[in-house]
Amino acid sequence: MKTMKKYCVALITAILGVTFLISGSCALRSSTTTKFYILSPLVSPAVEKQDEKRNKCKTIGVGPLRLPAYLDRPQIVTRVNPNELKLAEFDNWAEPLKDNVTRVLVENISRLLCTESVVTFPWKKSSHIDYKIDIEVVWMDGKLGEKAILVAQWTIVDASDKSVLLTKKSQYTESVTETTYSALAAAYSRLIANFSHDVAEAIKSLSS
Repeated sequence: MKTMKKYCVALITAILGVTFLISGSCALRSSTTTKFYILSPLVSPAVEKQDEKRNKCKTIGVGPLRLPAYLDRPQIVTRVNPNELKLAEFDNWAEPLKDNVTRVLVENISRLLCTESVVTFPWKKSSHIDYKIDIEVVWMDGKLGEKAILVAQWTIVDASDKSVLLTKKSQYTESVTETTYSALAAAYSRLIANFSHDVAEAIKSLSS
């Protein structure tokens, strides 16, 4: 009887211990607030529209833009080593990363070039597009407090006859000044700004 009593006490103690662990874990989770981040466009003033009689401004189509599957998730992804990634549990993108990158690119190109408009894929069939920019992000991640990397394969196509005018693979690196996801998002924004400058310069060369 005493053995049975000791067994019951031990069982109850174990159940209570597990219950406390679960409730403590839930309390910790509920007390942790998820933070949301977004990429930012260039802060430089927009380019003044040129005289259309001298140099007609172009209409640019951005997209499709493709991201690696490992980035297609709400959590911010950082790289632990060449073969290991880490997903942030409480630090998320405020919108799908592909949409955010595309929108920032459109805003940057609008500021860097004389354009009639910059539209995103898919655009209406009735839209008149001069140049189409097809972008594949090969690599976009980094380490907190270290660096962020962007590798992009991109092509500029003459939308009128579908001819390829330029194909290029570009790589950019930016320092992540702090061990925070905010600093990482800021570094990504700078990477996209650098990429936007290269795209804008390429379009200027093709238009001259």
